[in-house]
Amino acid sequence: MPRPRRRLTRAALVRALTRLGQLCAAQKSRIEIAIYGGTVMMLAYDCREATKDIDAIFHPPEVVAPLLAKVARELDLPEDWMNDGVRDFVATREEKIVFTELTIPGPVITRPSPKYLLAMNAWLAAFRLRFVQAMWRTSSSSCGGSACAPSRRSMRSSPTTTAPENLRAASVGWLKSCSAKPSMKKLSWRRPRTLYEVVDLARTEEEIGLKLAEFLDHVNLLAKKPTGRRAVHAGIRVEPPRTRDAVQDAYLAAVAAHLARKHRLPSPGRTEKKSRRLDRPWFALNDDWAKAGLLRDSPAAFRERNLFTSEDALNRA
Repeated sequence: MPRPRRRLTRAALVRALTRLGQLCAAQKSRIEIAIYGGTVMMLAYDCREATKDIDAIFHPPEVVAPLLAKVARELDLPEDWMNDGVRDFVATREEKIVFTELTIPGPVITRPSPKYLLAMNAWLAAFRLRFVQAMWRTSSSSCGGSACAPSRRSMRSSPTTTAPENLRAASVGWLKSCSAKPSMKKLSWRRPRTLYEVVDLARTEEEIGLKLAEFLDHVNLLAKKPTGRRAVHAGIRVEPPRTRDAVQDAYLAAVAAHLARKHRLPSPGRTEKKSRRLDRPWFALNDDWAKAGLLRDSPAAFRERNLFTSEDALNRA
C-alpha cells in the first residue's frame, strides 16, 4: 500500500531549500529558482499552513535536478518535492520580484509580483472551470463516463488552455466577462452550504460540479473557524436529492464520507447505501498512464465506491 504523501510545512520547506543552497555552494553553482503556487501563498501571504510540493522553474535544470534528488533522499522527501509542472501555466512574459520573505543563502529565489499572481490565479480558475465542466459533462453523457473523459495533458496542450503571452490582459478580460451581466438587477448568489443545496440549487446536471466546487470553498472557510466542525457536519448530514446519473450520486456520497473522515465527524449512514456505489470502476481521466496513478492516489472514500480520482480532487486553493 502506498505511503500517504506528506505535506511540506514552512519549517520543512525552509530546511529543504537551505540544504539545496548548501549543495549549490559546495559545488560552486549559481542557480535561479522562480517559485509559484501554494509555497508563495504560504510564505509570502501566510494563507496556508502546508503545501503538497513546490511549484517552481529552475535554471540550469541539468544542475538543479540532481541536487533536488539528493535533498529528497537526505530529508526523506517525495522525489518531486520541487517540480516544474507549473511551466505549462506560465506566460512568456511575466513579472517577478525577489522572494524577500524567503532568505536562503546560495540560490537566487524569485516569485511572481502580486499583480501577476492575481492574473495567473484568475487564468487558472478559468482552466479549472473548463476542466470541471468537461468532467461532469462527460459523466452525464451517453458515452459511459470515463470513456470520453478529457485528460489534463490534452487540455494543457490545447490552444485554448495554453498560457497567453500577455497573461494579465487575458485574465482581466476573463474577469470582466465573468462580471458582465445582461441585467443590473440585484443578485442573490451565495455558495451552497450543504450537499443537499449542491443538487437543489443546480439547474442542470452539469452545474452540479460547479456547485460542488463552491460548497468545498465554503467548507474550507468553515474549517478555519472554532465552530467549523459543527457547521461542516450540518453540511453533509442531509442526503442530497438523487440525480439522473449514477456517477454523480456516488461522487456526492464519497465527498460526504471523505469530509466526515477528514474532520473526524460521524459518517452519514446514507453514504453507505448500495445506490450510492458503482458496480463498475469510473476514472476521472481516461489515459492509461493516468489510471495507474488514480488507482494509487484516489482517497479511500472514493475507492470504496469504485470512483478513482486524484488525491487532491477536493483541495481548493
